[in-house]
Amino acid sequence: MQSWAKTKVQCLVRNTHSGVYYARARVNGKLHWKTLQTDILTVAKARLPKALTELGRKANKQVGSNLVIVTFGDAATVHLANIVARVDCKPTTKHYWHQIVDALLVSWPELPNTRISRISENDCRDWAAKYKDQVSPTRFNNTVDCLRAIFALGIKAGAIHENPAAELGKAKVRGKQLELPSKTEFAEIVKSVRTAGAWCSKQCGDLVEFLAYTGCRLSEAGFITWNDVDLAASTIWIHGDPLTGTKNWDRRQIPVFPALGRLLADLRDQPRPIRDPNRRGGEKYVLAVTECQKAIDKACTKLGIKRITHHDLRHVFATVCIESGVDVPTLSRWLGHKDGGVLAMKTYGHLRSENSLQMAKKVNF
Repeated sequence: MQSWAKTKVQCLVRNTHSGVYYARARVNGKLHWKTLQTDILTVAKARLPKALTELGRKANKQVGSNLVIVTFGDAATVHLANIVARVDCKPTTKHYWHQIVDALLVSWPELPNTRISRISENDCRDWAAKYKDQVSPTRFNNTVDCLRAIFALGIKAGAIHENPAAELGKAKVRGKQLELPSKTEFAEIVKSVRTAGAWCSKQCGDLVEFLAYTGCRLSEAGFITWNDVDLAASTIWIHGDPLTGTKNWDRRQIPVFPALGRLLADLRDQPRPIRDPNRRGGEKYVLAVTECQKAIDKACTKLGIKRITHHDLRHVFATVCIESGVDVPTLSRWLGHKDGGVLAMKTYGHLRSENSLQMAKKVNF
């Protein structure tokens, strides 16, 4: 008799006798297994999405043959397979929605094996009342959207006629109040990081300054090479990950400000040692390290300054730009936003107003 051990990954199990990993999912109320032909966890995790896609296709074929989705778990399996099959989603986005489904099923343990036709609107309301206090408003709202999408598959399959999650309310998302270091405090953080005494202290200081002077996301900064930098023209091209690009897929160009120019000149004239073998040889990366959060945390603690993150340095860039008089549409292009400045105005609008009032004091008729 075969024995199965669960893993921390949804739909991934291991045969305890052979050690081989399998994809396991419910299709039309029945559990189905597909071997991943490996006993190595990392390899199994890499092969799992394709296996789930094949199981999802099997479910879709059965739906087309008038064999309907029976349980919520059936619909969730098809939903995950559809996400994996999407060509317009980045791997990180697919991973996020898998996490959402996992969290939903953990928060509602009876859900996977419950017939989808027996789940009522009151059941959904009871779940929402408990779950909304366990996660952030954004996470809650995304989970509600996920729940509705899975029920929609049940409607498409003919298992149910109405979406029991359709009337669930959404949590109000309040904008994050930015608490950023002053220019003096930022300079102290950089100095503290650079002089911490670790082998990579100087390299971490480079990354802190680079993020603050470019507004790059951390996932973008690590892929910038010297081929992307044109000091003569004072520009840098930001391409993002070679496979998936930037967050919105598009590359962008930003100007080299004086502070950034000095940093780049120093990096060019005094190349930093790189320990990561994947970043040595071949393309010449501008930065020697790709993260420095621990170094930032230690510096903030030592200085008694409120902790900031890599992403907060992007906010530092935007704040300095606005305080220097850069208009929001231009800033949004530098940040890589595609909305013409709507998000930037929403996030930094109060700074724009404060800066306008300061500028107005200079107007004299």
